[in-house]
Formats: sequence, structure tokens, C-alpha cells
Amino acid sequence: RITSKEREVQWSDLPSPPLEKIYGFLSRAEQVNMSLVCRKWSEGYGSPAVWKTFRFVLRESQLSMDTCPVMKFVHKYGSMFQHVEIEYILTKEMHLVYTWCKHFIAFLHILTCKSQLISVKFRSFSKLFHCIDTATYNDICREIEVFLGSQHHLKRSDFDQSFFGYQEGIGILKSLTESNRESLTHLVLHRFVRYQYEKQESNFAQILSILLGLPSLTTLDIDYSYFVEFMFASQSADVKFFKICQTRGISNIILHYDDEFMDLEHFRGLTSIDWRLLKELYPNLHVECNFTIYCPTWQDVEFLIVPNMPITHLNFTYEYELERSDDADYYMDIDGLLNHCLACKTNDHLASLHLT
Repeated sequence: RITSKEREVQWSDLPSPPLEKIYGFLSRAEQVNMSLVCRKWSEGYGSPAVWKTFRFVLRESQLSMDTCPVMKFVHKYGSMFQHVEIEYILTKEMHLVYTWCKHFIAFLHILTCKSQLISVKFRSFSKLFHCIDTATYNDICREIEVFLGSQHHLKRSDFDQSFFGYQEGIGILKSLTESNRESLTHLVLHRFVRYQYEKQESNFAQILSILLGLPSLTTLDIDYSYFVEFMFASQSADVKFFKICQTRGISNIILHYDDEFMDLEHFRGLTSIDWRLLKELYPNLHVECNFTIYCPTWQDVEFLIVPNMPITHLNFTYEYELERSDDADYYMDIDGLLNHCLACKTNDHLASLHLT
């Protein structure tokens, strides 16, 4: 039976822990509506638990306003942010593109002054860089460097489809790693810099020295590139390199290849000897492969998947044209792919296989 005292309990009396849990399941717009219910819920909206994760995404409707509502939240709650994701959404109006740049730079200034993040993600900046002038591009790269240099507790940093220029990318990577040397465990460099076919081993050595200076790094998520070959190939390494590697703890390599962006004919390739050496250096090494190839040839597959490669997850996206199916000596079908994996003893490590 409900007592008179129990009848007096109101939703506004909901304790803070469950209130924060409820906020955690809602979108930012829904959180705003919930905060308008009563004073207690409005106070809950301002708790650190609600604002520890923040997505900086500005759409055309927000960019068109005289005062951007998102920036109001950033000014008020920026000191509570712990996990930030920044994504550029393509807009056709050029004046709105530069408005986005203005807000983004202001956003980084606030984070630089107020926040110590645990993770940060930059997404789809390549769409932005195609639109803006050189001066604005340089301003953005410089502000990213300054911001990353102000952070000292980042555990994870993601760059997805940024396509920075090489020198700008090096500067950003240096700023990130020098200030987060002891904390960074997970680094994603997915289409991080503009791809170049020219081999520049002195430049690769720059990146290599940066990454080897990260004692806590356990996961490296990266595109197949000259740099990957330079970093992992035994022919390019010396004794000093091996000694440094043996003190590091990389246990997960997530390797991407998409033939829309890169052509394998420009690479040397990692051999079974290279992978055997890597397994000796990193006994707990696991490799996840994400390959996208239009009409894969035998040469493509034999290049990417070799013996001694400790593949635990293989995600293979392909398009196979029926009219080419008769040319079995050149194009590889699914049976050929699976037989090749068996021949390479990939199944010794494989935990999942996804073909699409």
C-alpha cells in the first residue's frame, strides 16, 4: 500500500546518479528539453557526467545563426570535456565554410585554455581542406598543433580522412606525441597525410622516431603506405631500431588498404620474413586487416596476405565482375582467397573473417 509520504515523492526529487544516467542515454537536443522540466533537472544538466563527451558538429542551420548555440555550450561547459569528437560536415555555401573555420579555431582556443582531454578525434577534414585557401588551412593546422601541445593526458587520438600536407602532418604528430608521450596508448592515422608515391626515407625516419618515443603505445591503426613498409621491413631496420622496439609494447596493428587511394604496384611489400621478425619483437602482436579492392587479382592478395602474418581479424571488401570470372589466372575469386589464407596458415591466428 502506498503511504502518504510516498505519494509526496516527485520526479524532481530523483537523485543525481540516476539522473545523470538518464542524461547519458539522450541526444544533446533531448538533454536540453529534459533540463527544462524543473530546477533540479536543470542542475543535473550541468554535471560533469553529462558533459564528459562532446561532439563538435556544426550544421548549416547552426552556422547561419548570428550566435552559434553550440559555442555557448562550449564556453560554459568546456572545462568538463574529456572525450571530444570533431567532424566537418560538408556545406555548399562558401561563407559558411569560413564561418565553420572561425568557430573551430575558437573551439580549440577554449579547449587549450580549459580542458585536459582523454581522447580526441578529428574526422573528414579532407572535405574542408579542398574548399579553403592556403592561409586558412595554415591557421587551422597551427591551431591544432597548439591545442595538442596543451594536452598532457590523451590516451587516444584519431585522425580519420584528414589528408594533411606532409609537413603539417609531421608538426601535428610531433606536438601530439611530445606532450602525451607517457599517456598515449591508441593512435589512429587513417588517411592522415596526402599520399605521395615518391619514397622519402628521411621523412619516414622522422615519423618512425616519433612513434618509437611512445612507451605506452599499444595500438597503431594506420593505412598501408611506404611508411609502414619502412617501419616494419627488416631490410630497412638496423640493430638500434630492434633494441628500441624491444622496449615497446605494441600489441595491435590495424592495417587498412583501399585501392581507390593507393596502388600496390608502387610498394615493395612486407614479406613473411618481415612478419616473422615482427612477431619476435612483439610476441603478443595481433593484426587486423581491412582491405578494399575492386576486382582483386592473385597478385593483390598474395601481396597483402603472406605467411607468418598474425592476422586475427580479416575484413575483405571486394567487387567481383562475372564477365571476368573466366580469367582465373588473373582475378582471384572467394575460393582462391580462402585457399591462399589456408596456405599462409592465417587460420592459426584468425578469430574473425568478414567478406563483403
